[in-house]
Amino acid sequence: MRVIDENGNNLGILPINQAINLARQRSLDLVEIAPNASPPVCRIVEYSKFSYEQNKKARQARKKQHSGSLKEIQFRPNIGEHDFQIKINRIRDFLSQNHKVRVLVNLFGRALNHRELGQELMNKIINQLQDVARPEQAPIWMHRSFSIMFIPRPNPGQQK
Repeated sequence: MRVIDENGNNLGILPINQAINLARQRSLDLVEIAPNASPPVCRIVEYSKFSYEQNKKARQARKKQHSGSLKEIQFRPNIGEHDFQIKINRIRDFLSQNHKVRVLVNLFGRALNHRELGQELMNKIINQLQDVARPEQAPIWMHRSFSIMFIPRPNPGQQK
């Protein structure tokens, strides 16, 4: 196995017994770093310190990880133009933060007899957002509302 000492120097390929004895002489532990490598790579370190560093790196990675959260915005068919624009801007903010957005157009009372109003509003929303998002599927009629899910479009300069 390939052995690396506590300072990061490569000690070369050593037999297992010799590597264990070398670690004991230094009052440290022999930790296998890359078991699938050929030959396997081991490091002479203090295990508790090594474990702490690994946990710290894992915590940092989780902190930077972005979960694909889902946001939801609801509309009514008789919404005013200013309120409509405010909600569209809110959706744009969510999409710029890489959230998925579910848009619902809720119909109540007499509006249930005029589903075409909800469909027109849904088409207007799709047209307003086509530069920053793409619909995951066509609008779906569910119970008393139209529903659609928007996914942010990747920016040309943005890396995955």
